[in-house]
Amino acid sequence: HKKNYLEKTEHINPNKIGKRCNPKSILKRAKSIISVAQGYLIEETEDVQNKGQLCGKIAKYDAGNFYYDV
Repeated sequence: HKKNYLEKTEHINPNKIGKRCNPKSILKRAKSIISVAQGYLIEETEDVQNKGQLCGKIAKYDAGNFYYDV
């Protein structure tokens, strides 16, 4: 299951890591790679509206600002 997940997930696919480390393999005129990081340690808040009801949880990495929009 884990292997299939990694193969289907483009941004963490082990077979594509080398390609992503060399900017010229993606863009011929590229000279550098810019990396952006966002910490996952965010303040957790209690949802008062759903108190006592069953509700889902969002992974910490997906609960903050959406970094793809940068």
